[in-house]
Amino acid sequence: MNSLKRFASRAVKSAHTIAYLSSKRAVQLFLGGIVVIVISFAVRNSISSVELHNDEISWFFHTQFFKQVFITHDVTSSFWYSYESYDHPHLSKYIFGGYMYLRYPSVFEIRNGLEKTYGRWSFYFNPETPRIRSTVFAPYVYMMREVNMFFVGGSCFFIGVIIFLLSRSFVLSSVGMLIFAFNPFFMSVMVRGTSDSHVTFFMLASLVLYIRYGMKKRIVWLVLSSVCVGLAISSKLTGVLVLYAYVVMAMLEWGNVRQRFGETVRTVGILVVVSACTWIILNPTLYIQPIAGTIHYFDFRYIQLGKLQHAFPGISLDTIPARIHTVYCTLIDPACMGTFFRGVLFPNGLLNILAGIAGVLYLVFGMKDRTRSYSIVSFGVYTTSIFVVSTMILFINSDRYYTPMQISVFIVELIGVYGMITLVYSLIKQSFAQNQNPAR
Repeated sequence: MNSLKRFASRAVKSAHTIAYLSSKRAVQLFLGGIVVIVISFAVRNSISSVELHNDEISWFFHTQFFKQVFITHDVTSSFWYSYESYDHPHLSKYIFGGYMYLRYPSVFEIRNGLEKTYGRWSFYFNPETPRIRSTVFAPYVYMMREVNMFFVGGSCFFIGVIIFLLSRSFVLSSVGMLIFAFNPFFMSVMVRGTSDSHVTFFMLASLVLYIRYGMKKRIVWLVLSSVCVGLAISSKLTGVLVLYAYVVMAMLEWGNVRQRFGETVRTVGILVVVSACTWIILNPTLYIQPIAGTIHYFDFRYIQLGKLQHAFPGISLDTIPARIHTVYCTLIDPACMGTFFRGVLFPNGLLNILAGIAGVLYLVFGMKDRTRSYSIVSFGVYTTSIFVVSTMILFINSDRYYTPMQISVFIVELIGVYGMITLVYSLIKQSFAQNQNPAR
């Protein structure tokens, strides 16, 4: 009889637990749906509200590369060794060209006509550029922004996942996604018809997948992360930053005796080989000489940045102290002049500093939690690597070059605010508990 009562009691408790979890999951799904709808609205509204940029016209002309690969199947002509070919990797050109071709099959004929009429580079110096940009090119730029809308939404999702892995708070991750989607500084760069939203999406996806690999130690997650690294590099050369970060992370794991040397070699090998193969497959320029071609890609970009420094001395950053100062002004202190973004989370430098310190402390003390420790360490190595390398190669003070650093600062500061709120709440709760139950 007693055993029957115990069984019935356990059954009731299990039913209550299942009901609680089901209701909690339903609430999360409901809130998640609202977040998705609101983010979609914010991103869709940014397509026409963000001012058109001359670089978007250049990317419209670059869509010709999609035609060369997927329509005429020409990957051997001298076209692939031209200035336009080495100016940027090709994945974003395929993405824009493919989407526009599906939407408007005659887009390449129109593109060729516009290039003959206005020219590709002389357009930058045409006094009629603002009028031409807003009338002639606007419909095609908006199509490019439409496809970027999906990458911006995906970046919002992965930012939410990263925040959840670091804090284990579904509410905070939802709030973070909403703030990111409605932040005009992020949207002005991310929705623009350039490769920045693509490289950001793949960098964040690779980080989430790499953390998953570190927690589960299943090769499939490492391979998927490596593919995303290759896709990030194929979108923009700065995507190589994440490859550097993961190699450092693998070496730190070996140094911390978490795994044997052979496992470290395997991890680094898979990262390098899979990302390199992805990079080569998407760039026909590299089919004949992959190593020499890759070196030429980076050398070419380095030379172009040097030319831009001479052409635009007002935005040139010649020394490391100048770059560090500009990074600090852009990300932290809105009182600095000559920056694009007046702080990331707050319009006040002191508030940004306090939130950043609180976020770092929250993450450091959170490493005691085994469910969050690996995520925190991975995010820390990722962020440090991006900051160090980006600062070293930041030759031009351009808004889009700060996006990877901005996202990391945004996440840290948001977690810092969350940590301070939870601390204050716990102190108030503890104070009320002591008043209601005074010591006897």
